[in-house]
Amino acid sequence: MKKKFLLLKTEIPPFIIIGRMIIKTLEKFANKTMFVF
Repeated sequence: MKKKFLLLKTEIPPFIIIGRMIIKTLEKFANKTMFVF
């Protein structure tokens, strides 16, 4: 149980970072499309 918890703890941060990066890229793309329209 403890090992699984430690694995989750180490695996979660990269997903958060990736999620933030995706949100940032989507915001940039949205801004570009707004300027186009």
